[in-house]
Formats: sequence, C-alpha cells, structure tokens
Amino acid sequence: MVSLDLRHNNLTGKIPQVGSLLNQGPTAFSGNPSLCGFPLQTPCPDPEAQNPRILSNPDNPTNPNSQIGFVGRRGGEMEMDGRGGQNGEGEVGGGGGWGGRGGAKGSGIVYKVVVGGRGLGVAGAVVAVRRLSEGDATWRLKEFEAEVEAVGRIQHPNIVRLRAYYYASDEKLLVSDFIRNGSLYTALHGGPAESAPPLSWSSRLRIAQGIARGLAHIHEFIPRKHIHGNIKSSKILLDDDLNPYISGFGLTRLISGTSKSTNAALKTHNLNIVNPKTSSSSSSIMYVAPEVRVSGSRFTQKSDVYSFGIVLLEILTGRVPGGGPENDGKGLENLVRKVFREERPLSEIIDPALVHEVHAKKQVVAAFHTALNCTELDPEVRPRMKTISENLDHIESQ
Repeated sequence: MVSLDLRHNNLTGKIPQVGSLLNQGPTAFSGNPSLCGFPLQTPCPDPEAQNPRILSNPDNPTNPNSQIGFVGRRGGEMEMDGRGGQNGEGEVGGGGGWGGRGGAKGSGIVYKVVVGGRGLGVAGAVVAVRRLSEGDATWRLKEFEAEVEAVGRIQHPNIVRLRAYYYASDEKLLVSDFIRNGSLYTALHGGPAESAPPLSWSSRLRIAQGIARGLAHIHEFIPRKHIHGNIKSSKILLDDDLNPYISGFGLTRLISGTSKSTNAALKTHNLNIVNPKTSSSSSSIMYVAPEVRVSGSRFTQKSDVYSFGIVLLEILTGRVPGGGPENDGKGLENLVRKVFREERPLSEIIDPALVHEVHAKKQVVAAFHTALNCTELDPEVRPRMKTISENLDHIESQ
C-alpha cells in the first residue's frame, strides 16, 4: 500500500527486508551507490553487517495498512519534513508551532512524516519520527527493545503515544503521534507566527490539569514507576483544542543510557552544570530541581515535581523560568515566593493577559500555592504528583 521513492538520497548499507521495503523494485533505490542487497544487484560484503530491525507496537495503530521503515529525505506516498521543532528543542508541533530550525540537539532531529495517502486518494497518516543523535548511549538490541517497549506501555490521554521504533547499529528511530498545534512554550511566549491570542485562564488551568494527570500516571504506573526527567514547557505539546500532551518521556534514559546521574541526564536538557546568572541556558536549567544540579545526583520523581511546579509558574506568570533581570538571575520560583512573602500585589507577577479575569482570582492564588509547594527546596516536602493533580482538579470549585 506504500510506494517509496528513495532515489539519490545518499543512503548507505543493507536494505532492510521488512515491511513496505519488501515490495519495492530496484528503481526505488537507484542513485544510492553505497546501498546493497535485494532488490539491487549489489551484494553486501558482509552478510552480518547493517542488519537493522523494525519493531512496532501493534496496538491500535493509526493506520493498520501503513508500515514505518527507514526512509530518506523524500518519498512517494511517504514524505519526510526535515524541519526542527519549537525553539530548537527538537520537538515536533504542527501549524505555526515549528519555531526554530535544525533541532539537532541532545534528543535528536524530529521529522514530520506523512505515511500513505496521495496515491490512494485518501489523506495519509501523520506521525513524528525522532532520529536519536549520533553519540547517544550505546544500546544492545535486547536492552533497547526492553526500554522502548516499557515506554510504549505508558498510555494516557495526556502523554504523546509511542507507536513504533526502529533499531540498527548505526540508526535508531522513535515513531510517535504527531501533535499539530505547537508547544506550550510557544503558546505562552510566542513564536515566528505570533498570531494566536493569549491563553485564557480556563485554558491554562485545563492545560495544567492535563499535564499533572499525565505526569502522575507516569509516576504511579505499575509494576515499574517511572521518571520523566525533562519536564519543561517546550516538552508540552498542544492539539487544536489546547489539550496538553507530555512529550519526550523515556528520552532521558534512551539518550544517556541506563545511568541516571546528573552529568549524563543533563545531556537530555542540552546542558552542562552552569552558572544560571551567566549562561544562555539559564531558562532551561531553572526547570531542574536544585538537588540534581550537583554532579553525581540522580533525577527522582520529586525532581519531576519541581519541574512541573516551574511550568505551572510559567503558565501563571507568562514569564520564562529565568525570572528576568529584575530578579538577579535567581529564577521565577524565587521571584514569586518573594512577592508572596512580602505580601505585594498579585498584579506584579500574574500574566497581564489574566488581570481582567477577576472572577478567577481565588483559583489563580490557589494555583500559585500549588506551584510553590511543588518547588520547595527540600524534595521530601514536595507533594506527590497524584496529590498535585487532585488539588488542581479541585481548584475549579473555588
């Protein structure tokens, strides 16, 4: 059902004998002198070399007649859009949410891929394909399978669904649902196509509630309780109805290997240990809990809670986590805590777009208190995500 045109893409290695690649003629692969194997007449020098496998999650695929394989830059009924994601983070979003170019950082390049459709007279399925960067952790096949399948079992309405994965010694791909409306970061702070109106309070509260439910599901999943390790607003994708989806789950371990140490895991954040006052990465590191900014520390569920608290403050204030120059680079959490401690007007920190929504003042204050509880310095004092989710769900009654 899928016709591929992979000509003149400078592809190398053995053509995988899987899925739709089995049904292509030799012309589909012409112009790639370094390719070998069937259906080309060029034998591979080493039968064991370049032997990739494609393993997919068969549960409720977007299009059961489609098969995602190793594809080049352009195709017939399979198109790959090589633009990067929001803010150069490598995240995929549709519409005006593409943001920066490139996207080739710690978590790899993400492509928008259209599978099937044009030659069949029907719309093709759209997925996001993340190509893990060269230099990512070295995984054996069985270890990679186990890790990715564990991620694939996490299914929730507020978590981006992993649909399939591809493994080869020199290439690893993750295939997930494509969320069309960009990231929460872009919705709050704008992007190249700054045309969307400011988010209303009801939309912001619904987004916060959805993120909390998704993260609580990750934390409470049985039999293995998980950690996200990289919660920030650019990792929250929005659909056309502004429903939030947590993306990037599982990448911390897939990129840094089985190690959970700070130096390894911070590669997922594209960071080293930095001085927040002087580094251009100060906004990103402000999502990271203070206790895991120290070399040798480990990410925990309580550090996820801290990161969520910063995202919630970002939703409430409309400010980036660095807090701005008026806070001497100490971070958004410090600025908000200072305003509450000194009993200064809420208008000093609330997003100006929310000031006119007077009816929501009690709800906004309650959300601020929830965020401050999440960002307590002592991780043992921070509540569990399940409790946070329940508290946010009850805010609407205030």
